[in-house]
Amino acid sequence: MKHLRKLTWLISAVLILNCLPMNARAQKVDDSRATGQLVDAWISVTSMAFPEAAPFLEAGGKLLDLLEVFGKPDATGEALKRINERLDRIEDRMKQIEKEMTVLKNDFFREKNYTRLQLLRTKRELLQGLVVQLQEKPTQADAKRELVKAVQQIADDFLDPELWNWSDMRKSDGQMAAPDFKPLPTLELYATTLVTWMATVGYAYGDDVAFVKKTYGPAFKRHIDYLNQTLPDNVRRRVSARIDNIDKYPKNQVCTYEVYIDDQIRHLVKTAGEGQVQMSSNNVRCSVPEAMGHVAMEGQMQRDYGIDVMERLAAKLDRLRTRGTLGEQYIGEFDNTAYQQDFIYAINPNGELLWYRHLIASRPQPPPPDIRKVETEKSSSDGGKVGTQTGGKIGTTTSGKSRLGDMSRIPDGGGASSGTNSGRGAGREQGAGKVADAVQRPEVTHQLDGPKSIGTGWGQFRDVMPAGKDSIYALTQDGILKWYRYASLWDDKGSPPWKGPVSVGSGWQSFVRIVPAGDGILYAIDTDGRLKWHRHSGYLDGSVSWSGPIDVSPTQKSPLGPRFSKTWTNFKQVFSGGQGVLYAVTGDGVLQWYRHRGYLTGTPDWEGPRNVGTGWQDFTRVFATGDGNIYAMKLTGEVLWYKHAGYKDGSVSWQGPVQIAADWKDFIFVFPQMSGTWTPPNVH
Repeated sequence: MKHLRKLTWLISAVLILNCLPMNARAQKVDDSRATGQLVDAWISVTSMAFPEAAPFLEAGGKLLDLLEVFGKPDATGEALKRINERLDRIEDRMKQIEKEMTVLKNDFFREKNYTRLQLLRTKRELLQGLVVQLQEKPTQADAKRELVKAVQQIADDFLDPELWNWSDMRKSDGQMAAPDFKPLPTLELYATTLVTWMATVGYAYGDDVAFVKKTYGPAFKRHIDYLNQTLPDNVRRRVSARIDNIDKYPKNQVCTYEVYIDDQIRHLVKTAGEGQVQMSSNNVRCSVPEAMGHVAMEGQMQRDYGIDVMERLAAKLDRLRTRGTLGEQYIGEFDNTAYQQDFIYAINPNGELLWYRHLIASRPQPPPPDIRKVETEKSSSDGGKVGTQTGGKIGTTTSGKSRLGDMSRIPDGGGASSGTNSGRGAGREQGAGKVADAVQRPEVTHQLDGPKSIGTGWGQFRDVMPAGKDSIYALTQDGILKWYRYASLWDDKGSPPWKGPVSVGSGWQSFVRIVPAGDGILYAIDTDGRLKWHRHSGYLDGSVSWSGPIDVSPTQKSPLGPRFSKTWTNFKQVFSGGQGVLYAVTGDGVLQWYRHRGYLTGTPDWEGPRNVGTGWQDFTRVFATGDGNIYAMKLTGEVLWYKHAGYKDGSVSWQGPVQIAADWKDFIFVFPQMSGTWTPPNVH
């Protein structure tokens, strides 16, 4: 009988344990074991997409990088780059889910989730197609408007709760749970769609803030409410803290309790640890206020499901709704900011000529305090406090940080080194080891406007290059040099006011490379490596008036650096910085500076060469607009801006690099407008 009673007690205990909810059985298991056992107990689309080995921080953390693009000079280009990367990851994830479903061989689980999965895949494919259209940079207003409308329709589809409901299966018996809200994997595609929507609106309407606010404000508001209320509330209801195992009575007027985090999304319970609450006496029953259960772990687990992403997306959409733009807004008094603008042209594979403007704003920083004079306090004879000055050493100062571009060095492999020492940061000057003067560098910001379509049919040419000011040369396949002039950069009414074409030369196809230098000056490198100088005096009006050719190849030994190159065909790239400055990139990536003192007359009077940088061999295109501004394009399409402050004398003084564009690799030609040499007006 005694043994029978023990057996009866054991069977009863087992039955009671089996009847307990899954969460209750896990409460006494330590944190790591509880997580592992309970994830294995359920099979879900969420866990297939984000397995335990790569937890849900993927949603809460890595998705935030999509939102960083709107602080870049070329927000659309940078957004496209990151959107494509994210869409590729989403596709891989969905393929993995479908593979897991097939391996599972459970028709019921597949039936409950397969339809939703295919809906997401279809939307991803539609979004990918629209991103491809945006990459083609349409310039027609109707095409831009239709693109925005199509992306918005995909975004609106995510307001349907059905896309967020997934069915889980208990592994032990194959029992299916009712469809319930799961933020992942749907949130990842929703966030990517919203970023694409914002990028297309910015591209299509630019600075037309009134139109954006009026036309898209109500639609933005729906998604803002969904991101700020509906989605976070669903997460918080399913991931919440509770208080349990409270002492019945206090000991030394202290009650101990434990906090658990119930995660219904992944079917687990995590132990958040013990807590204590002070009671008035030992003779009252322990009670713990509900607020004591809201611990940091609860918030962190909720954020792991993407609440941070939801809040940040809502904030960006609200900015677009209220301001009509995601660009930075300056509020305050006018100051002595200096502005410089560079104009850059690019030609698409379809022959469309595009115009861009790079605006560079330089704001002087207030002078730093004289740190040799440190204010200290001491008591005066009358009991008050007076200031005294103590001596100190002069320290170094750092440059201001740009809102839209970071003036610090791009990580290794991201750009060239502007100094003479390989591996040094860009902009590091000679003598950097010395104590720096206490001078603040200006704060520099960058903005890229465009593209604006200003012409078609430019894909037929062998080369297209600047002539100087707003004139352009186009070289035909048979060597005819044609002159064009785009007479206005700001006329948005009607067709662009073009002049030309005018044939101003022939036989130019025989040269290995033509280097435009502004002011109507062209340096032509022939097959023997000689540098031939030509000057077109009619570059402003298209008249056929030339000087040259003159062989200006520098042959003398330079006392300031290596010998002049005997043949200019050995250089990887040659480009002009204007006003007689030439840069040459050697095969091993050294950037050499030359100055042709006789650039206006063709006399072979040279200064240099001087080595002013390293690591320039991997750029596919390098060009300059003048005033030391140099642009370098990487193989992957990113365009970096450098400022050679020492361009006049070949000294090693740099700023940058700053990335201003992200997706220019498909352009067949990219060239600048070159400002040319300033000439005083004629006074009668």
